[in-house]
Amino acid sequence: MPTGAGAPAASEPAIAYTSVTRLGVSTTTFSCGRNLGICNYLVLTSLCQDKLLDNGVKEKTCRYTLPVPPFRLLPGQRTTVSNLPSDLLYTMKVNAAPTPADVVNSPVPTSRGQVSASMTSKAAGISARKAVRWATRIDGS
Repeated sequence: MPTGAGAPAASEPAIAYTSVTRLGVSTTTFSCGRNLGICNYLVLTSLCQDKLLDNGVKEKTCRYTLPVPPFRLLPGQRTTVSNLPSDLLYTMKVNAAPTPADVVNSPVPTSRGQVSASMTSKAAGISARKAVRWATRIDGS
């Protein structure tokens, strides 16, 4: 550890920056391909907390909630859902209801860091367009 003028005191934390991200809401359009069966969607949002264990291992605990009830779309149908959390996770299964584990383990890919993100999965015949707003602030201490 450095010593002398300008060196951090022994009681000061090693990290001197805090990042605060305020997530906004999104509007997402979900659709079901014309040549598919019934598309079953499950949308989740998460609240996660990280902690550093004594052995230096980082542990993450997440609690998942449903911002909207699970829903189904018939082939060729589409629906738009507003006021969703912008950090949503979702997945779709054809002719079967997805579980929360399906969403966490195989979410439909989303794009972060852009004001507008577009996700498409042509192989599954589904598509979604998501408009997202969020801001990140970094405070120096």
